[in-house]
Amino acid sequence: MHQIKLDKAGKKATIDLNAFFYPLHVLQQSAASFSKIAKVSVKQEKDRAMVEITPKGKEKAFDTALHYCNYSLALKREFGEHA
Repeated sequence: MHQIKLDKAGKKATIDLNAFFYPLHVLQQSAASFSKIAKVSVKQEKDRAMVEITPKGKEKAFDTALHYCNYSLALKREFGEHA
């Protein structure tokens, strides 16, 4: 399960993910794929992965964060990884 928090202005989303279910290499690959539409920072903190997303265009940060999570799950499946 993931939790998405927005900053006060709603311009940046922070996603708190389970690092076991969302491997770091998958999140980093997703971040690279999103680089044209958003600034994405991925950090691992023990058993959690923290992802910060700031859209570059007019899309809402929350929507971009949801798309990022869905893309990461699809990429994980494409890599043949299951948890």
